[in-house]
Amino acid sequence: MGGTGKTPVVRAIAEHYLNEDYNVAIASRGINKEAVTIDNLHRNESLMNKLSDENREILELLNRAKSKSKKFIIYQNKNRKYSLSLFIKLIVKSNQKSVFILDDGLQHFSCPR
Repeated sequence: MGGTGKTPVVRAIAEHYLNEDYNVAIASRGINKEAVTIDNLHRNESLMNKLSDENREILELLNRAKSKSKKFIIYQNKNRKYSLSLFIKLIVKSNQKSVFILDDGLQHFSCPR
């Protein structure tokens, strides 16, 4: 359901964890947009253009977070389970504190609880 304040809550949670020295990933559908993975350390304008307006806004706001050394990623893909598998591969390699946030809570049952 749109307009319920999910995006500001997701953004606030992401900022909190970035400021606590976590790597942060947000999984989002990106309404009517193609799948794309983008992070703050490898800015790519062609990928930015593929983000939904909502995800572009989140990326820009998180770029201004206090912690510049930590990575945050937006996985824009209808398949949340696939986004989660990409994130798990990343955190296994990095061995750092990390958090994965679903932008629409747990309404998609494909992701394990």
